Amino acid sequence: MKSDLLPIKLPKSKDDEIVWAQLYGSSFGLALAQAAAQYQGLIVAITPDTPALTRLRQEMSFYTGDTIPIYEFPDWETLPYDLFSPHDDIVSTRLETLFQLSQLKTGILIVSLPNALQRLAPEEYLNQNCLSLSVGQSIGDLESFRLTLEQSGYHYASEVMEHGEFSVRGSIIDLYPAGVSAPYRIDLFDNDIDSIRIFDPKTQRTTSKTTQIKIIPAREFPLTESAIALFRSQYRKKFAGNPSEHGIYSDISKGIVPNGIEYYLPLFFSSTTTLFNYLPASTIIVNFDEYESSADQFLENVYQRYEQRRHDTKRPILPPSELYLDHDNLIAEVQGFPRIVLKRFKASADDVGRVILDCQTKAPPSLTVQSRTDNPLFALKNFLSEKTRRVLFIAESTGRREYMLDLLRPQAISPTTVESWT
Repeated sequence: MKSDLLPIKLPKSKDDEIVWAQLYGSSFGLALAQAAAQYQGLIVAITPDTPALTRLRQEMSFYTGDTIPIYEFPDWETLPYDLFSPHDDIVSTRLETLFQLSQLKTGILIVSLPNALQRLAPEEYLNQNCLSLSVGQSIGDLESFRLTLEQSGYHYASEVMEHGEFSVRGSIIDLYPAGVSAPYRIDLFDNDIDSIRIFDPKTQRTTSKTTQIKIIPAREFPLTESAIALFRSQYRKKFAGNPSEHGIYSDISKGIVPNGIEYYLPLFFSSTTTLFNYLPASTIIVNFDEYESSADQFLENVYQRYEQRRHDTKRPILPPSELYLDHDNLIAEVQGFPRIVLKRFKASADDVGRVILDCQTKAPPSLTVQSRTDNPLFALKNFLSEKTRRVLFIAESTGRREYMLDLLRPQAISPTTVESWT
């Protein structure tokens, strides 16, 4: 990718913060694509919300193609204190992303601000509960292995179809670990692994073989006896009343995972952490302008939902401070890394004292097709007649590209076809 289209500059230490200003259109994505091409380390972009995350990911995918890895730490897609749990596939992606973070040397991670505020399981939970299996290895007692899977959050299914499921049929174990694209079929000879096959969950047919697999926990919290005991102990300290009358407490005591248990995650651990603690020390943090006010707005919504739900004596809930970083803690975490702030418009009087880099992009003019006039592409032809710039036409698909070319051809406009930005 051409790396000098925008005059970007990267911060060099955690004391550095640079504002990239005047970034119109999709130039947020272009600027970050250039930064990732130049920087030998991880860049973490924190978007105000999930829609902004989706837009940025699409922009960056367009500009980078397959040249730079783009990772995403997805949202649970639930509202704070919801009574239902996130989909297993979402949890799988989150856990795999967290597990990979310490090993990432380059690339871009995109995360929404609410996710960046969220308190997470400590790093040792993933590190200590990752299981490697290889052909020829003994799994020990089958019943003990099955218990290990259940304590790691996997649940039994008659037929494995989704992440977090496993089944045992004689000497065959089907398992769909978190973070992988297809499940595994493990064939045993006595207690030793004879083969490991990858299969299609829809057809149940083998697609390929492998010799080694990695199994990370299926949930963001443990279900071991010690974890359940800690949950029970902390629950009794946090909430008044008879806990045996509370469905959440009773279910976890029996090893049952109730809906919405994710908002009780801190009770499974002695202490929690945040996404920032998973990041390599060389990470650059990229925030959108006014991210602090976006965080305050989100936290205000969290407190409103807390006030609405905290009076249910049969399902007491944890205060927001135990589930999310507050404003001051967020700022402290962000300031532990070199920082870039993306600003859509030009620098203003409010930016006095900040290091400003004006990227000098411009909002494009309106080039609407006037289909009811004699010259429907007049605005476009007038724009092209200036001949002071290169112009790139972008179509959403091959069909739309052909339609566009048919529209331009009568106007003697003949773009050269290319397959991608790169």
